[in-house]
Amino acid sequence: FNIGTLVSDENLIFITFTIGSIFFTIGASCEVHHNYGFHFRPSRLGWWISWDDLLGSILFLVGSLNGIPTIKELLWEDNERMGSIFLTSLPFIIGSFFFLVSSLSGLWMWKLEQYGNSYLP
Repeated sequence: FNIGTLVSDENLIFITFTIGSIFFTIGASCEVHHNYGFHFRPSRLGWWISWDDLLGSILFLVGSLNGIPTIKELLWEDNERMGSIFLTSLPFIIGSFFFLVSSLSGLWMWKLEQYGNSYLP
């Protein structure tokens, strides 16, 4: 369910995106902690998945924060188009790439019969 399809108020849309992104970032940081993500373990697939989820969540949070009109006015006084591309659209595109890599890696773990996604220590 996407509230952006029902509500036309731009402030409300981006505030809900921001709240959702905050919760995704909290969840992804818990996933990194559970997978001992602060210990460098690049040989573990769960380590990569949890970091991809965290980076994607942080980038979505950055993109949604920059979409709030009051923040737009503070950051993009002169060149609104470039600010829109680099501060809103680009974090969503790069964050989507991290989520794609995380999802494909999760499928790879499933193929290797490591069920439980990235919650394996």
